[in-house]
Amino acid sequence: MFEIRYTAQPIDVRTGYWQSWYMFPSYRIRIIGMGIITALAFGILTLTLFRSIMTSVLIGIIIAVIYPAILSILIGITTKKSQRQMIIGATGISTTIGKSHGELTWDRYARVFATDTHIIIVGKNLNLFTIPNRAYKSSEEKSKCLEAMQSYIAASCKI
Repeated sequence: MFEIRYTAQPIDVRTGYWQSWYMFPSYRIRIIGMGIITALAFGILTLTLFRSIMTSVLIGIIIAVIYPAILSILIGITTKKSQRQMIIGATGISTTIGKSHGELTWDRYARVFATDTHIIIVGKNLNLFTIPNRAYKSSEEKSKCLEAMQSYIAASCKI
């Protein structure tokens, strides 16, 4: 079991988002899909406002193209800046952020990976945890925690 405490910075969460974007086509596809749905909604809305198909299509394309960047900005703005406590064990993650508390089992996560600066845990619902290196006492602790989480997720897939 690992107990980790840290305060997240918006750059930490954006790092997790963009690393997942670059590394996993399935993550990209789902984000792009969300962008297309948002673009269609805005396209329909602008069609009713402007009564111009060309304007609606143009606005829809612009929104679809910039959606990933807008999402990154929103993720940074909405980052919870209270201290986080995570207890990572064989059954899942217990997390406390400020006054909020949650218990999440490993079957809700798709993968976990490390970068030079973070461990990133990607949920099946596109939610993610980005744990910065400063949360660990040493690089050895980070490595052991990563290995444990990878084995927990692998084991939850076999059930």
